[in-house]
Amino acid sequence: MSDIVISKINEFFHELDFVKVNINGKVVLEHKNGFYKLTKGETHSYFLEYARSVQEAHHNCYEDVEA
Repeated sequence: MSDIVISKINEFFHELDFVKVNINGKVVLEHKNGFYKLTKGETHSYFLEYARSVQEAHHNCYEDVEA
């Protein structure tokens, strides 16, 4: 996650009390027992995905978050 946009978004989430956790060797954000994964697409697009439980996150079962 060396992308500067992702770094700034992660800083914002940290200010909102999201916590970085390691699941399957990947850093994801945890907040109120939900797990969020932020990734960069191919053409300057970014995706925020959500898993409802640690089990879903462990099995990489994330859903797109709609804003």
